[in-house]
Amino acid sequence: MIDQKDSNLYTYKTSVLLTGKKQFNFHPESEKDKADLNAVVVSSILRKEIIEQCLFERSEAYTVLKMAQEIILQMRIPDLEQLVL
Repeated sequence: MIDQKDSNLYTYKTSVLLTGKKQFNFHPESEKDKADLNAVVVSSILRKEIIEQCLFERSEAYTVLKMAQEIILQMRIPDLEQLVL
């Protein structure tokens, strides 16, 4: 994933990070498989400026990104900037 200003995956953007999710539904091709398959892709990325400034250590960055993904999965959208800072 590339830190772009216009991306269709990242639905929530702050000055610190981008995060979002996208759901996919797969319909069976044959009559044998009657169940549809669902997939959810969740992604979070720190902005390039944040990485270049070395504001977070590796473990701290991992924690921030993991928390953002958990929040997105729970479908709660608080202000992630306040959560990070």
